[in-house]
Amino acid sequence: MDIFKIDGQSYNVGVKSIKREAPFLDKYANRTENEDLKRDLIGVYRT
Repeated sequence: MDIFKIDGQSYNVGVKSIKREAPFLDKYANRTENEDLKRDLIGVYRT
């Protein structure tokens, strides 16, 4: 069994998978010729 702690509470459970996302919202995002990313980030939101 795996032990996880969420908000200070411990859980001794089996976990098959875990997933976390944080999509970004851009005003613009462009790659330069040398593959650098130039972006103007508006924010990050949770799904």
